Amino acid sequence: MPLPPRIVVAGAGFAGLRAVDAVAGAAARGQCHLTLISDLDRFVYRPGLPGLALGRLRTADITRDLKRFRAVRAARLHVAPVTGIDPESHTVTAGGRHIPYDVLIVATGVVPDRSAVPGLQQYGHGVWDIPEALALRERLAQGARRVVVAADHTSPCVFGTYELAMMLARGAPRVTLVTTEYGPGGLIGPHARRALETLAARLGVEVHPGRRVAEVGRRGVLLDDGTAVDADLAVVSPPPAVPALAAGLGQGAARTGLVLTRASLASVRWSGLFAAGAAAAAPPPVTAHVAEQMGLLAGRNALVAAGIRRGELQDLEPSIASLLHFGRWYGLLHYLRPAGGYGPPRFRGGIGGWPLGALKDLFRRAYLAVRF
Repeated sequence: MPLPPRIVVAGAGFAGLRAVDAVAGAAARGQCHLTLISDLDRFVYRPGLPGLALGRLRTADITRDLKRFRAVRAARLHVAPVTGIDPESHTVTAGGRHIPYDVLIVATGVVPDRSAVPGLQQYGHGVWDIPEALALRERLAQGARRVVVAADHTSPCVFGTYELAMMLARGAPRVTLVTTEYGPGGLIGPHARRALETLAARLGVEVHPGRRVAEVGRRGVLLDDGTAVDADLAVVSPPPAVPALAAGLGQGAARTGLVLTRASLASVRWSGLFAAGAAAAAPPPVTAHVAEQMGLLAGRNALVAAGIRRGELQDLEPSIASLLHFGRWYGLLHYLRPAGGYGPPRFRGGIGGWPLGALKDLFRRAYLAVRF
């Protein structure tokens, strides 16, 4: 009797856990062996990182033990960073172990390339992960008169930097927002974009659209058009670094190191390999909402590839839905379907107003309560 297929999910962020969710039922029925690999033993609710940096949230408010995730109970959890993938031998290397697979879902996300912006590591700050958010909170406690917040549209946390800029502007600092998009919120609908621009003007936030930070110094930043912006604090979201594990994928990875996939999220070159979330070479932005949709599709298609689920591989057509918190009584809700880069949107909508900010924390609590 043949052994059940081995499905491995690498990464335990929004995409990875949603993929585990999609496969867990089959694993519980003994139709497959499911393994989850994560470099952390906890899930981090990344949209809460700006709140952590601002002192509104605690680390415990945005993290949960992975073993509490209901679907993980049907999987074997291996806590170690993924250091390599051999798609020819169908193995993943993590923590010195070579883990075999029949179907692999790569959902390891990306890490920031802090070396891409000269001076960033020495003088700047970020909100990419919990250590960065805590370091920024400590720096903000020391006071700042002029703050530059720079967002890169290739970063998964682009909307979080908009949120951080507006929240900071409600306090004492004078804030400058630098964004590689052509206007703040350019990846979202026109109504939401106008609401964001109106709030920026109301709060006195100076916006440099279509620009990026070329260098960070002790007393400010230099933009790529030569403009110098004085600041005693710079919060910069750099572009992602090339993942080291992409070396084994050869032509199956883009120059950025992300996994090249078809619309079904299946690798263009390697059989039994899927990618979801920021690890896939998909059009930006890969928000938490988009990552979850990718993880769900990758999980379902993995079951088809493993012969457990009938039918054909389905294609991805994600939507974007985000709720941003700009203060206790102001927020921004926007929706776009399909997401940017997946064709002309058939529906776009957005609204800004006083009740929405109060809903952000309620949504976080409800999400974590339901999922964990």
